[in-house]
This record gives sequence, C-alpha cells and structure tokens, in this order.
Amino acid sequence: MRKVKVAMAVMAAALLVGCSGQRNLMSVRENADYFAKQGDYEKSLSEYREYLQRLPEDYEVRYRFANTLLASGATGEAREQYAQLVDIVPNDDRFIDGYARALEQGGESQDLARFLNRMTTQRGDARDWIRLGKSMQKNGDVDGAKAAFASAARADGGRTIAPWIAQADLFASVGDARGERGAVERALYIEPTNPDLLSRYRGLGGIPGPTAGVRPEEWVDPTPKK
Repeated sequence: MRKVKVAMAVMAAALLVGCSGQRNLMSVRENADYFAKQGDYEKSLSEYREYLQRLPEDYEVRYRFANTLLASGATGEAREQYAQLVDIVPNDDRFIDGYARALEQGGESQDLARFLNRMTTQRGDARDWIRLGKSMQKNGDVDGAKAAFASAARADGGRTIAPWIAQADLFASVGDARGERGAVERALYIEPTNPDLLSRYRGLGGIPGPTAGVRPEEWVDPTPKK
C-alpha cells in the first residue's frame, strides 16, 4: 500500500509540473547543450534563455549561452553576456577571453584595446599581458607585442613558459630564427624536459642537453631566503 501511495504521489507531482508548464531545469540545460553541439543555435539559444530566466545566477550556463551566441554570430548580445560574467567573476580567464573574442569578432578594435589594457592595469597577470601582446601581434604591432610579452615574463618572475612561447611564436612569424631560439632556450630553462620545446629547439639547430636552457633575466627564485 505504501508503494502505491508513493507512486501516486510521484505521478501527481509530474502532472503538476506538466500543468504548470515548468520543465525540469536539468532537461532544459541538457537540451540546450545538445542543440549547441549539433549546431542548431536557434533551438539551443531558446533553451538557454528559458533556463536563465528561471536560474539567472548560474554563470556556468550563462557562459555556454554566451559561447553559443558568439558561434551564431550574435556578437553584440554575446558581448553583453560576457560582460556580465566578467563583472560576476573578474578573475576567470574564460570570461575575459570570451569578452575579448566578442569585441574582436564585432570589429570593436578600440573597445578591445581599452579592455585589454585595463586588464593589465587592474590585474597585471602574465596572462593579461600575453592576451594584449597577441592582439597587438594580430594588428601588426610587432614592437608593442614584444613589449607586452616581456612584461608578461616580468609579471610572473620568468618562471612560466607561456610568455617565452608567445615570444618565440612572434619571432617565428617575422622570420627571426635567432630571436625564436633565444625564447625557446629560456623556456627550456624552466621546463628542460618539455618534449615540445625540445623538438622545437632541435628544429632551430639546437642540441638538447643540460646547458640548452638559458636562465631568463626576469627570473625570480621562488624559494624564500631564510
């Protein structure tokens, strides 16, 4: 008898949900994700909008919504969604990258430059400088990109390879093999066994070994002095 009552209660609850027109939120989200993967942006956006109307504070779903908007070509609305996300979680690089992409795809170069410069001022993280440098590189400002990547290396005390790889890519793009090799050597000082770096070093005529890496001038010893 108890099982019958439970089953009847479940059926009643299901009917109430159906009558109210409120679908299960998880189903709405799953539908939105599915349609986005299939490239059916119209259906996906409709599902995301319903989800966010009912649960606007879910910033992970808002991020997926923004990505789908951008993929569909709705750069203006995507920009608005990414802007909200940057305001909510200002240190999430996914949201910063998304906002920058929306500005770039929307052809808003001045707003993009202001935003990227603002991020280097507000956070000063190596990733912010790399993001700025890559944007400058795309626009043909090689000297500005070099300066930004150098700032990235200083920002993290020369201890991560990302600024050096960005520099190496920049030098490679302008045919400066010597500059590219120098950047790779500094990256090898940080990660001497990195297979991609070793392969690239060989391609530039280098011979891997214990002396292949060159200590960056920006290097700051992470070990605190006693």
